Amino acid sequence: MFPASCSVDSWETHFIRQCHRHDPEVNLCLKDAANHLAMNFRRGIPELGYPEVEPIVIDEISIALGSGPDGYRATFMDIEAYGVSNLTVVGVRSDLNSYQFQLSFYIPKISARAHYQSSGVLLVMQASGGGDYWGEYGIKPRSATIHYTLY
Repeated sequence: MFPASCSVDSWETHFIRQCHRHDPEVNLCLKDAANHLAMNFRRGIPELGYPEVEPIVIDEISIALGSGPDGYRATFMDIEAYGVSNLTVVGVRSDLNSYQFQLSFYIPKISARAHYQSSGVLLVMQASGGGDYWGEYGIKPRSATIHYTLY
């Protein structure tokens, strides 16, 4: 027999794991909870209206190396990135009294496709071009700090 309905508590625990503030291993619990949430986002959470997260689509990113007539500029458009959802949270440091988290995470590989236009001086030569771009990147462990406010 299948349940016809479920409570909010059971629905939430599908993708959110709770950690208790006074748990001596709260940072380990938060790391596990973050990885569980990331895994669910990877697959999509239809209950929240989130489809699978890949590809991650970015309209445009521009970069500038140097400035003035000797600078080089490139614009990447219609970017599709794959692999970002494979992130693993490898560590959490929290200060629950000041509402701060520092997450250390690792992404093994990101692959990207885009269209690009570029112009400027590259090395010592004038260069310009455009076309299709693809690249693969290994991402070393990084950290992000999150501050939040309770309402």
